[in-house]
Amino acid sequence: SSGINAEYGGTEAYSLLLADLIVHATPVDHSRDPCNTDYFISPGFKNLVLYYEQEEPGDFKQAFALAKCFNLYWDKDIVPGSFRGVIRIHYWGNQLLIVGSQSAFARKLKPKDVKPFKIT
Repeated sequence: SSGINAEYGGTEAYSLLLADLIVHATPVDHSRDPCNTDYFISPGFKNLVLYYEQEEPGDFKQAFALAKCFNLYWDKDIVPGSFRGVIRIHYWGNQLLIVGSQSAFARKLKPKDVKPFKIT
């Protein structure tokens, strides 16, 4: 959080930035498997959002499974970069916001027609 305070002017300012990024992001195709190698290849930088299924806030099982798809490897109980249930990364030249379905902060921003992704 000290990095957020220094770089973004505090957690409230970062929350507003993140909410704006989520609202203006293009939802990825949640009917396709994001683990496919061609899933994120697209020309140009895009702001994308992927919603993943959570049983409860703080449930990162799906986030850890998605991380493997993106060749990210985290310690078992730690999700770096997670802020209020949102993980913000850059992947294949795109900014990707990975949002938990039970994030009290971000779930109200999810379009109603988007079904959170779940790796089975």
